[in-house]
Amino acid sequence: MKTKASLLLPILFSAIAYSQPNQPAKPDLTKFSSAQLTACFKNSSICGTGDKQAIDDELLTRLPQLSENELMNCFGNGRICGSEKFGIAEELAHRRHPSLLISRYWSEPDTNIREGILIALSRSHRAATEDFMRNALAAKRGREEELVWAASYLAPKCDPDALKWLSERKGRLLSCLFWPEVVSSFGKCDDRQAIPYIVDYSIHDACLNIDDAGLKDLQHFFPHSRKSFNSIEEMQNYYCSRANQDGFKVDCPPK
Repeated sequence: MKTKASLLLPILFSAIAYSQPNQPAKPDLTKFSSAQLTACFKNSSICGTGDKQAIDDELLTRLPQLSENELMNCFGNGRICGSEKFGIAEELAHRRHPSLLISRYWSEPDTNIREGILIALSRSHRAATEDFMRNALAAKRGREEELVWAASYLAPKCDPDALKWLSERKGRLLSCLFWPEVVSSFGKCDDRQAIPYIVDYSIHDACLNIDDAGLKDLQHFFPHSRKSFNSIEEMQNYYCSRANQDGFKVDCPPK
């Protein structure tokens, strides 16, 4: 014999199911052409979703189908094949045709495309790429955000022009993922001219891996300096004073 509870359970579950709104099924973006997906960024009714990240992700899966020149064009218009420039750069780097990218760089007027080319070439370790990066930095063609990829490529190789260019910047130009290697290069290459930059910008950063790289540089430049501090502020003030004592122009915070 069924109890009252067992009779009520089906009714209860039915009521819960009825009360929950039906979630619309996500559209299958693989069925749409790349042109349709690109148009969908402005008109979501074309592919049935306004989820730009999902559209981006689908377009990125199609990068292997594009030619090198089509991929480079994508840097100038992120909606052509997704807005993730690093994904596009990785695909270009995977093709291993640096000469094509280098040729396009010198004839390209669009700074976004040139920046993307530099990002892609920063994955290459060929001698021709190193020579190109030196020439690109020397030409000073474009914005800091573009040229920093050439300088950051050359810095770990202790290129003096790259180290000088980087140490003359204000703040950092790349993310926490890329900038620590730049900062570490100053110490690795024994580049004392970078001490003011390190004191001003690389022990005050929000990214702890950058602060750590900056501190290791300063311990290299001042080998007999203190090894422990009661606070970050005390450490910052200490190295600021040490830099000033050695004749470097550094703006120390008031004590």
